[in-house]
Amino acid sequence: TDAGQTNPLRILSVMTTTTRGVGSSSMGIGIMVTRPAEVTAEISALNGRMVRRLTGTRAATAGQVRLSFDGRSQDGSPLPPG
Repeated sequence: TDAGQTNPLRILSVMTTTTRGVGSSSMGIGIMVTRPAEVTAEISALNGRMVRRLTGTRAATAGQVRLSFDGRSQDGSPLPPG
């Protein structure tokens, strides 16, 4: 638990949705948490190298935090499929 928190932060579920458009696609990531939290996720290449860090909006209450991934690296360049 965090200092001052009586209930531990738990991730209850992770859901993804993919939207494909002409020449682009994106992924929405929904993460259910048990209390207010700021969630950060890292996207890694197959070799384990981190290629993108995603930060969601802070959940004001227990519930869903949303992240969005546009298929681009941290510097904005397109990532290969996979």
